Amino acid sequence: MTDRTLSLVVTLDNEMRTDDVDPLIHAIQMIKGVNSVSINVFSGSDHINAYAYKQKWISEFAKQLFDIIRKEQSS
Repeated sequence: MTDRTLSLVVTLDNEMRTDDVDPLIHAIQMIKGVNSVSINVFSGSDHINAYAYKQKWISEFAKQLFDIIRKEQSS
């Protein structure tokens, strides 16, 4: 027996103005089986968290790249 799915989460690749997202909401509502669509408003703390995550990812990537270069030079 397979699991049952109650909800899906859609994440946009960039924040959008609420009035610009209305056509997308209406399109999702037209899909068979969709009961409701709600908006999660982007807040200041979300922006700060996204920036911190991006900075952490860049820092970790740079460290890994540096480690690879250092290994290549020592070979």
